[in-house]
This record gives sequence, structure tokens and C-alpha cells, in this order.
Amino acid sequence: MRRSEWRTINGSRWFVDSFDSVDEFFTALNLPTEQEKCEGSKGMIKDYILTDNSSNTEFMGMNKADIQKYKFGYPEGLEVLRMLPELNIRRGGVKFAYRWDDQDGDDMSMERYYEGMACMRKRYKTSGDSQQGRFVEVKVKLNESGFVDYKAMLWKTYTACRIIDQLEDQGVRVKVTVCLRSSMMDSGHSKLALDITIKNYNAPLNMSLISTVCSPWFFRHWGFLYYAKHFRLIKYLGTASPIRFAESRLPEDQENLKRKDVIMIDSGSCLSQYAADEFIKALEI
Repeated sequence: MRRSEWRTINGSRWFVDSFDSVDEFFTALNLPTEQEKCEGSKGMIKDYILTDNSSNTEFMGMNKADIQKYKFGYPEGLEVLRMLPELNIRRGGVKFAYRWDDQDGDDMSMERYYEGMACMRKRYKTSGDSQQGRFVEVKVKLNESGFVDYKAMLWKTYTACRIIDQLEDQGVRVKVTVCLRSSMMDSGHSKLALDITIKNYNAPLNMSLISTVCSPWFFRHWGFLYYAKHFRLIKYLGTASPIRFAESRLPEDQENLKRKDVIMIDSGSCLSQYAADEFIKALEI
């Protein structure tokens, strides 16, 4: 169910909006809004977002035909994810390592087999207690400055997916929420807090859906369409600036920053392999 309201926080007007699923979010994008009567919004929706040209592919990371095609899943992203190294994510629970064996293992390396080396890989626990029965929410902030290349944003996508996948694999029940926190350049100098629940704790894991919703093109296409439909835009360039969780002043954000059972991947985070590695190291509590 959608929940939306205007709030005044420290003298600023915030539009706080949330959806319980990506289906609800897409449904809302098809509904007319008062803001669409604004000439600036109509122009942005028609000329930039809904046209079929691919002039903004390098900005979004995918052409608009494929963005439509991959609304609910991105299988190519899963192929890239499988090539990334395993991450040591303890989050207060069990930690695993791997060893090679000649006879016993969970998977096999053909390269090691042909070289006459032990080729069966086995996972074993090195420390900590079982994470069965634990619950963690992963909140991924999608919006980045327009100066950030989509390839850098993909590091955040893959890092979030790897964290979610491995936590679930270790028995943790994970809730996944994607977020926008934006300072809008509209006629009212509004601020936005948008949360979309992609996976609840008890829902099955759909990594293909998570990989596409955490992507740069989801924000730079569907997120921009949301902006255009809900705010009276002054101009397209500089439509909104990202606000970090710590700077949002929303009580729920401030509370989540203190919680051990919430992982918050913020704007500016995990935009390179080094930054992703450093972020993961900080999770080994």
C-alpha cells in the first residue's frame, strides 16, 4: 500500500512517499498528477523520458527500449554478479572461508583440475554464531549527482546485490528497500524522501529484480519520471540534488543509522571497486 504525506521538518517541506512493491510504484507512474499540468513537467516527460531515442544511453547506462524490457529483471546483471569475488560479510554472525580439496567440495574449478591441483572447493565456518533467525534490512540510496558515470553507479548495484545474496545464503532474512533523498529544484524548493520495498523479510529472493531496481537506469529513467510527475520543475538540468541519509533530518533515517540490523548504502558509496571493498570491510562487525 502506498503511503504519502507532506511534512515540515526544520522549516523545510518534505514529500515523504513509500510503496510496498515495485508494482505499486509503476502503477503510480501511470496515474495522472496535478504537477503534470505544469509546462516544465510535460516537456520533460514527453521530450526526455518517453521518447524512444537513445541519446541518453551513456547517461543512464541502458537504452530506453531495454529499460522497458528489463523493468522486472536484469539477467545480464546476474552474470556479472557471478564473476565478482565472494565478500566477507559477518554483520555480527558467522564468518566463512574456503579451502581446496581433492575429493570433497561444493563446486569444482576446471582450471585447477587441468593443472593437477586440488580442484574441489569447500566452504567452512571460521568464527561466529549461526545467522539463522536474524533479520537485516538493506537500504540502497539510488540517486547520485549527474556528474557520476553510470559505470561507477553499477559498482553500487553489484555490491548491494552481493551483500543481499550472501546474507540470505547465510540464513539471514533480508528486507530490501531502494530510496531517494533529494533536494528538488522546483517552485517550492521541496525535499523528497521516497522508499520502495523490493523484498520483504519473508519473501523469496529474486536477484534479477533486485539487480535492475538497484541500477543507474532505474533511477535515471523511472526515478526522473517520478520527479516530473510529482514536482513543478523549473528546468531539466539540475532537477534534484542527492541528500545523504545523515543529512536528511528525517527521524526514521536518523534512527536507522544507529541500528545494527540496518545496512544503509548511501549516495556517494560503493562507486568503485576500492570503495566497495572498504564498505564491505566495515560490515565485518
